[in-house]
Amino acid sequence: MAHYHASSIYEIDPDFFLSLGVTTVFVSLDNSLENYSVDKPSAKAYELKEELKNRGIGLIIYSFKKTERAIEYAKMLETQLIAGRKLNKLIQRYLEINGIDSNVLVFVGASIYKDSKLALKIGAQMILTNYLPGKLTAMNQFDKFKERIAREKAIRNKTNGRKVPSKTVEVI
Repeated sequence: MAHYHASSIYEIDPDFFLSLGVTTVFVSLDNSLENYSVDKPSAKAYELKEELKNRGIGLIIYSFKKTERAIEYAKMLETQLIAGRKLNKLIQRYLEINGIDSNVLVFVGASIYKDSKLALKIGAQMILTNYLPGKLTAMNQFDKFKERIAREKAIRNKTNGRKVPSKTVEVI
């Protein structure tokens, strides 16, 4: 499932992505980059985008729903958005068109069931984050309950005490 765990994308040192050989970061909009109720990018999101850009790393937002909110958010942040129902096919097509190898990208998301599964289908590395604080939808609350059990088990079984030199990301 996930290769690494971090409390949030904002806690990850951008140099960590360079150490993985990553040139593109795909981040889930809802509950990883921003809470689902946030309509415009936060100062942290702008700062993250600039830090990655300064290191030659691209930032692409993905969402399982193509909503007006997601489209406007990506426009304001001036980054690409890939969104829709068959997201894995959309991303694979995007990678083929742009000649991007899945070995040089990483997915960052909070959902074991959705985000990790997507990264697995694409063949990319995955950094699992905690859900951002704030109000969650009823479905997110149910998913969070199921995932808490799965996360604890995955982290307990796969870390074996190993940690990345970064203070905020651990190998799982």
